Amino acid sequence: MTHLSFVSDPVEFSTLLDGLKLTKGNLSTHIKKLEDQSLVRTEKKFISRKSRTTYLCTIKGKKEIRHYLTTIESVLKNLS
Repeated sequence: MTHLSFVSDPVEFSTLLDGLKLTKGNLSTHIKKLEDQSLVRTEKKFISRKSRTTYLCTIKGKKEIRHYLTTIESVLKNLS
């Protein structure tokens, strides 16, 4: 989610898979949960007869990740 929230272009499944070191099933499960909450949008296309699945963080997703990071920052500041 963090990776998707900081990029403006869609990210391919294989890029996320390699970067996050997850299994295909595990990544698919995580993405599905994010989709169900409207935090991520999935696009499936065919390019030269090959399927291409990409993901993009929604406006709601970017708002939620900013809120999460602000909350974590606040908690950490209060610990010092």
